[in-house]
Amino acid sequence: MVSLEWRDMAAIVTTAAIVGGIVLAFLRFKLAGDFAARGDLAKVVQRVDEVEERLAKMPSHNDLRALQDRVNDLDRAVAVVAERVGGVHEILKRVEYQVQLLVRHQLADGAPDSTRGKR
Repeated sequence: MVSLEWRDMAAIVTTAAIVGGIVLAFLRFKLAGDFAARGDLAKVVQRVDEVEERLAKMPSHNDLRALQDRVNDLDRAVAVVAERVGGVHEILKRVEYQVQLLVRHQLADGAPDSTRGKR
């Protein structure tokens, strides 16, 4: 039968404590590489906070959609200006042709009347 004297109980408790200590030491040794140290965790927390701060400052989906709409509006406005400039270009061609005709006419007639009389 099992003896329940205090010496036997002390031996059992001591043995359990020693075995528990050995198991605890073994687990701490084995798991030491799996977990980060407190100092490393503080650095990681700081980096995560910095990333969250950057993300908070980034434009949202609505901001990007509004920017896209503004760029599209600008693109349409540039197309309208290009058409207007093209129209002005055609007008300038006609005016330039008429100016060339006037210049040729003046050169073909010779010098103005004031210089004809002095010969």
